[in-house]
Amino acid sequence: MSGEQKVEKLLTTRQFLDKQRNPWEYVEEELPTTTVKLKGAARRASARAPRGTAAEGSYRIVGSHYDKSLGTYSLRITRLSLAVMGSTNFQGTVYQFHIRHSREGTLDVIPFGEQGRVREYGDPRRPLYAVGPGTLLYGWDTFKGEFGTQLTVAATMEGVVG
Repeated sequence: MSGEQKVEKLLTTRQFLDKQRNPWEYVEEELPTTTVKLKGAARRASARAPRGTAAEGSYRIVGSHYDKSLGTYSLRITRLSLAVMGSTNFQGTVYQFHIRHSREGTLDVIPFGEQGRVREYGDPRRPLYAVGPGTLLYGWDTFKGEFGTQLTVAATMEGVVG
C-alpha cells in the first residue's frame, strides 16, 4: 500500500465567561508558554558528519496526557529550519531528517536527495507539530547510501512549551 497517510490534530482552547464585560462575553484562556530552541543533536546547530549515522537529539516533555488542550504540558513546534551542505556529490545518497515522539511515533521524515534548505513557519495556534508528554527525538540519518565526510547537516527547531 503506497501513498501518504494524512493525520490531522485538533487543538482546543478553554473559554471563560467574563461577567465584567458589558455585554457578558466569553474570553479565551491565556496560554502559559515558554519558548524553547532545539538545535540538532547535542544542542548544536550543525555537524560535520562522519560515515554512519549522525547522533540523535532529544527533548523531554512532562505532564498529564489526559488533557491535550493548549495551555497544558505540551510542545508546539512553530519554526523548522534544515540544511544539507557540502562539496560531496550525492551519487544516489538520500539524507533525511526525522522527528519522532516516544508515544505518538514518527511525526515527519524530510528527505534531501541533493543539497538544499527547508524553512517552515507556524504559530502557537497553528503549529507545524504538536505533541504531549513524552520524549521528542530528532536527527539526521541516511535513507540510502552513507554519510560522506565532506557534508554538513544543520537543524534548528523552535517552539513553545506550556
